[in-house]
Amino acid sequence: MNKIRVVLDTNVLVSAFIKYGGNEWRILRKAILGEIILITSDEIIEEFESVISRPKFGYSKERVNEMKNFITSASRTVVPDERFIPKLREICDRYEILFIDDEIQAGFCRTGKMFACEHFGVVPDIMTMSKALGGVGFPISAIAYKQELDTFPPGKHIGTFRGNMIAYAGGAAGIQFMLKNELANYALELGNMMLTMLSELEQESKIIGEARGKGLMLGVEFVRDKATKEPAPELASKVRTLCHQNGLCIEIGGHYFNVARFLPPLIITEKLARKGIEIFAESVKELEKVI
Repeated sequence: MNKIRVVLDTNVLVSAFIKYGGNEWRILRKAILGEIILITSDEIIEEFESVISRPKFGYSKERVNEMKNFITSASRTVVPDERFIPKLREICDRYEILFIDDEIQAGFCRTGKMFACEHFGVVPDIMTMSKALGGVGFPISAIAYKQELDTFPPGKHIGTFRGNMIAYAGGAAGIQFMLKNELANYALELGNMMLTMLSELEQESKIIGEARGKGLMLGVEFVRDKATKEPAPELASKVRTLCHQNGLCIEIGGHYFNVARFLPPLIITEKLARKGIEIFAESVKELEKVI
């Protein structure tokens, strides 16, 4: 039986990987290979629904296709078109496919909402959570799902390594702190300020293809050519080295390791955030002088 798994890189950010042969997948294959970035078009939605609705595709309710949606960070920090996620939710409902939302990185105020799916006005069937769920770093993860999917009999969920009381307490305190201090709104406002500064740098720079993101999950893509957007991982690496020498620690990610990632603490001050972007901008300009 052929299966498709669509991973919606929401900071995006949309990639797909499949186990299927045939010309009807030519658009999705290009997305997989990185030949195209925007697969949030109506054509992709139509193609997806067209394939899963065919009897010969091999789709069945017994072996349901998995669909995960999230604003990605490690992948490429790409935010999908605002129409894309709601349309996929609609298709999932039509064909009774579970919509699974991975909020492990994007959840808990990171993108300017408590959960990234709120940006698109959709409610998933299943949601995975971790990372910030642990408050100040305690190891904990969770799965939330609709009540009709709860098939565990009483006591079935217990296990040797399930249940760390300290992590539970730390996570609960962390969530209370987020709500009390409205960190989602704070992350959204501060992120908009940072993205504005990065977008201005994008306009000035000859090696930045795009600055993008939501809230405090931002990415800057380095390219060899602003027209073709050919990835430039070597430039991203050099900028990271310069940033480190100038007092700023950044991470590089993306399919081609050409995206500088910004994921500061949710409680970072505006002064420190501005200083960080200024150091980054200075490092980019320093590199451009010698290339």
